[in-house]
Amino acid sequence: DNAYFPYGNDTHGTSVAGIVAGQHNNGVGGAGVAPNVILNVLRIFRRTYPDGSFSPTQVASTAQIADAINQAWSWMQSDVINNSWGGGAPATAITNAIGSALSSGRSGKGSVVVFAAGNPSARSLGLIGAVVYPASLSSSRNVVSVSAISRFGTPTDYAPNGTIDVVAPSGMFTNACVGEIVTVDRYGASGCNDGPGGAIDFTSTFSGTSAAAPQVSGVAALLDR
Repeated sequence: DNAYFPYGNDTHGTSVAGIVAGQHNNGVGGAGVAPNVILNVLRIFRRTYPDGSFSPTQVASTAQIADAINQAWSWMQSDVINNSWGGGAPATAITNAIGSALSSGRSGKGSVVVFAAGNPSARSLGLIGAVVYPASLSSSRNVVSVSAISRFGTPTDYAPNGTIDVVAPSGMFTNACVGEIVTVDRYGASGCNDGPGGAIDFTSTFSGTSAAAPQVSGVAALLDR
């Protein structure tokens, strides 16, 4: 396992990418919001082998996450930076990297930085959590904080309270293979294997604010100049 040949035993990033850039008019899966974009991928979470072991997720250090954000806007020159992740205590290095992206990305015009607001609530049980960091920075910076609504326009069960800039549809509930968004799944037999018509390389059950954020990032990419 290394940066150029990573283990492929975690579906999350693949499903996020499919929402942004899934091909159109090919008769399989779902259509991405912005199918002609170039995706620059930086991974800050991973699961270890053996495949299917449900091993704990490994998380990059604060410095490594900040470095990934700086890589995205500087070396990779990403116009839009989607972040389907969040949680943990605020960190100066990460906040500063986000600030650099907002001010210096996109050739000095500032990259669009989108963050999932998090899934801290269980509204059906009367539990409502707050928007997680770094999405919480939207109250003081130009970070786009994205929460999720159901197909009926109501807050999802896991949607947080706090500063929300925009919402996008996702499943009412969230968990592994629980949801309503169609996107790319892990290739082959691994993964949810519940795509349209039973297609095993796609899923029909992606969810969470992780699924809402890339819809917003895709729209930003379509608008980008």
